[in-house]
Amino acid sequence: MCITQPGRLIAYLRLHLRGRFRIVYRGEYHPELHFAHVAKLAAVVGDLVFAIDEVDYFGSAGQCLEELDWLIRYGRHRRVAMVYTARRPAEVPRNLTAQSSEFRIFRLTEPRDIEYMRRLIGPAAERLPGLEQFCHLRYQDSGAAEMVDRAGNGRAFSE
Repeated sequence: MCITQPGRLIAYLRLHLRGRFRIVYRGEYHPELHFAHVAKLAAVVGDLVFAIDEVDYFGSAGQCLEELDWLIRYGRHRRVAMVYTARRPAEVPRNLTAQSSEFRIFRLTEPRDIEYMRRLIGPAAERLPGLEQFCHLRYQDSGAAEMVDRAGNGRAFSE
């Protein structure tokens, strides 16, 4: 189900809160105005996966919206898992990347982004400019890395 207004989201949650549900929320016209409300709802409802497309829209490397910051730091206490996308990893709020246990990194060519990823994941970042379309590098906070092809098959990364 796709919902585009906070009031409709609240009504849907009231009806389905005790059961299983799947919602795609798109704040189409002014997502920055809706985000705070939706993030608060995620914290109140709890026990969910909160996916954020283009998370860098709601923050930068040095700061982010208060509601996002709260979810990043304390959402785990409400069993809120987070999945996010960003075009520019160097612009993602640092407290979010610090809490990330896995990265799926697609082709990057911007030197600043590659340098940032090099500092974050090490030598594996050197492979990012050469990735084919739909292929990515899967990096885990344990240090494990693998190259994943467009069919989803992974092979261990070797330097």
